[in-house]
Amino acid sequence: QAGRLQGKLDDARRRTAARDAVAQQHADARKVAAAKKRRNSQTGYAAEEGQEDKGADEKDVYLHKCKVLNILPRSALVTRRRADGFEMSHYGAGDKAVQALASGLRLMSDIKVMSLKDNRIEGQGAEDIIASLKGNTTVESIDLSSNQIGRLGVTALSTTMITMRSLRVLNLASNKLNDSETKILMRGVQESRGLQELNLSHNYITSSGSEAIAAAIDDTRSLEYLDLSWNAIRGVGAAALGLALVDNRTLRRLNLAWNGVGG
Repeated sequence: QAGRLQGKLDDARRRTAARDAVAQQHADARKVAAAKKRRNSQTGYAAEEGQEDKGADEKDVYLHKCKVLNILPRSALVTRRRADGFEMSHYGAGDKAVQALASGLRLMSDIKVMSLKDNRIEGQGAEDIIASLKGNTTVESIDLSSNQIGRLGVTALSTTMITMRSLRVLNLASNKLNDSETKILMRGVQESRGLQELNLSHNYITSSGSEAIAAAIDDTRSLEYLDLSWNAIRGVGAAALGLALVDNRTLRRLNLAWNGVGG
């Protein structure tokens, strides 16, 4: 009888020990979560450098990237989020901030509108933003006007926009694009079957670049609006554009204001 009693006591001790172990595991998990929450509130970063939570959202990834780049995070990723996309115009962000931003944008699969006008974006920043949209099947409008995306940016666009079947509007006004960069961009425009509006106004496009644009007009059958105002297109380039319009049945408006088409 004493043996049976001892056995029962031993069983009770084992059950108690098991319950205590489970309780300790839960307590440890709560401590880890509380420490992480406290760290996030104090530093603004979601994870330690070199680590990234599998369940992290775009804000977590953005904050982590800011830490890696050693820049201060901004609230823009949250405050500039729209129901149909992301709008952050006239923010003066610069390439580093945009690189961090792009890391978060990769997780936004429902973006239709992307507006980053006037943000001091150069080639690397533009490449990062475009890469964040690679494979996106919902983006309809991209506004990178009043930046300087350069050769690196237009190359990324030309390559990626071929896969963006939903893209309808592209605004690259005031980017100081030259003829060489325009020719690179036109390769993507030629392959794009959904682009309807293209704004290349206020750039450095001459007749050489406009001939590449004319070739794109001749190939594409979706473009409805093309703004080439405030460039340096002269008579030869204007003539090439005119010839491209002969068989074109989709382009409804071509803006050549403030060029030298009579020269």
